[in-house]
Amino acid sequence: MHNQERYGISPIKMADKILSHIQEYAPQVVGREEDFAEIKLVNVYGEELWIQIDDAETSLFFGDWHTHYVAFPEAYAHFIDDLSEILSNRKCTICSYAQDLPRCSMLSDTVSPDIADLREEFGADKTIRLHFWDSSRDIVYEPLKQD
Repeated sequence: MHNQERYGISPIKMADKILSHIQEYAPQVVGREEDFAEIKLVNVYGEELWIQIDDAETSLFFGDWHTHYVAFPEAYAHFIDDLSEILSNRKCTICSYAQDLPRCSMLSDTVSPDIADLREEFGADKTIRLHFWDSSRDIVYEPLKQD
């Protein structure tokens, strides 16, 4: 049974639609086969956003964050929404770091979250970075000093 029959859509068959959706960002098709496609976008700061598509899911990678969208129509719509919101800077990734290593990451609907809430969630001893497609908007909060 093909995924399209099981889930209702085949992400790999949506690759051209995805490419047309992001055409203004000069997408680079890095690899494309019958059942796999990999697309790279590079912002003006040289930072990359990757989209990987196969017959079971679509994956989105940006900075130290990534997620997977299964081959359901609702998940595909969620992927398109997340991608559009990231590229328009209405969503950002939030990553925490300890000793320069990523510890936790998420996609945020809030582009100006409360740092106290972030420190409570991720830990006051972590560096916290808000990462935008327009990297000039990035914000880095250093860890609080321990007494």
